[in-house]
Amino acid sequence: MLRTCRVALLHGSAATRYLLANLDNREACERGRRILRTARRSMRTIERLQSTGDLEGLARLVREGTAHERLTAAWELGKRGEQGVRHLVPILQEGQGEETWEAAMGLSRAGSLAVEPLIEALATGKPETRTAAAWALEEIGDERAVEALIQALSDTDTFCRWTAAACLLRLGRDDGRQAAEEVLQKESEEARGYIGILAEGS
Repeated sequence: MLRTCRVALLHGSAATRYLLANLDNREACERGRRILRTARRSMRTIERLQSTGDLEGLARLVREGTAHERLTAAWELGKRGEQGVRHLVPILQEGQGEETWEAAMGLSRAGSLAVEPLIEALATGKPETRTAAAWALEEIGDERAVEALIQALSDTDTFCRWTAAACLLRLGRDDGRQAAEEVLQKESEEARGYIGILAEGS
């Protein structure tokens, strides 16, 4: 048990807190050990894919891995330049739920290389793709995104429209801010409050 706790502390993970909170609960401690074993396997898998440059394998993890694997693999692909972007864009366009958002996070790490594919996704993707693309464009902060985000203020999907408004407010360019504020005037008080929350913490 002490050895397991020391390993948990070294990993600095949620499993650490879980184990320490349940030192006297044998079943809970065993569950914590299983979490740690899974985390170690995930780390070894990702390290192997990184060392061999297996981008297809990393892309598979974004689609099919555990939550930790998906995010770490997407982040790693984002570091791999144009090749990484080419693997992430289909996941952004075709993925479901967390896959879409993890692809967006990876693309945000790719920086300027991802701006044009994200602009296209914002214009042509399904609603969740458009929303995630807007978020990633704001994270990158490239001025090329402003016009695309202004266009997204007319999106038929409410959450995408609100996200675009929040992103423009955060980017702070005069034309984008003015367009977002014009949209805010047409929204309900509840919507304005929600957009404000997104703008403060998106």
